[in-house]
Amino acid sequence: MTTSTVATPTARRVPVLLRVAAVLAALLAVADLLGTLPYLGNPMPIAAGVAVIVLAVLTVIGAVFAFLGRPWGVWVAAVTRFLSIGFIIPIFILPGAPSEAVVPSAIQLAVTVIVIVLLLVGLRRRR
Repeated sequence: MTTSTVATPTARRVPVLLRVAAVLAALLAVADLLGTLPYLGNPMPIAAGVAVIVLAVLTVIGAVFAFLGRPWGVWVAAVTRFLSIGFIIPIFILPGAPSEAVVPSAIQLAVTVIVIVLLLVGLRRRR
């Protein structure tokens, strides 16, 4: 009688860099939600607010799967964070934007760019 062994696929470890980037992306999405709700409707148009909320929810979903090491989750989180930049920029250039939102938005913009880079670098290290 012979015994056969089944080769099991080796699980790839998710890089710490990718996990940190996924957590930061999720935290930025929560910040988007908390920052959007008080200004929804005035001065932020409702359509823009809904778009920010949808992007934030998609970012959280992508970040969860990125944390688990799924490449598509990394891409979803990175692309939605990139698209969210489009909603940060008007705070710097529109005259009706609340002045108290400028500094937090500048910080969020910088961290968003860093998170996008970390997500993509973490994805590359995963390969």
